[in-house]
Amino acid sequence: MREVSARVTQFFIEQGVKSGLARDSFASNLPVSIEQLTDPAGRVDWPVFVEVTRRLSVAVDTPEKWSELGKRFQGSPVPGAMDAMLRLIATPRRAARWICKFGGMRLFGCIDSEVRDEGRRLYVTLTIRPGNQPCDAFFHMCRGGLMTIPTLMGAPEVPVTVSVSGLQANYVLDFTELEQPGWRR
Repeated sequence: MREVSARVTQFFIEQGVKSGLARDSFASNLPVSIEQLTDPAGRVDWPVFVEVTRRLSVAVDTPEKWSELGKRFQGSPVPGAMDAMLRLIATPRRAARWICKFGGMRLFGCIDSEVRDEGRRLYVTLTIRPGNQPCDAFFHMCRGGLMTIPTLMGAPEVPVTVSVSGLQANYVLDFTELEQPGWRR
């Protein structure tokens, strides 16, 4: 219960309104109010999040658009304090490994993550816990967020591939370019 930070639904609703969707339409026929969906201190159930995502899909209708939305979310004020800390103590790959392993837990309580660091690549698996409905848009949004992790330290984005199947997505983050001589933070 209450697996998703309402900071995410608040961001989705803001993006929907910018795309011309009616703000109140996001709460219509849901067991929560628009105020609950936009309270940054609140949390909502996964099925509510999935429905808000479905409603936003009218405007964000391709995997690429969901990845772009993920990039914008990563750049929003939500992760601000964490960003400053990471700049001080981590390389882009180390920061990505930490965020992939622990960072998402504060926003999504029903997602499990596994991270494998192999050379210049990180292999990340995100799994929606059993008993919850799938949400491909969530996984594509995560791809965009993963791409932008290095930008928190002034580095360029990294290429990220994703393979989605049901309740699970597998990502490969390629840090090859960032680990060549010449890039410095």
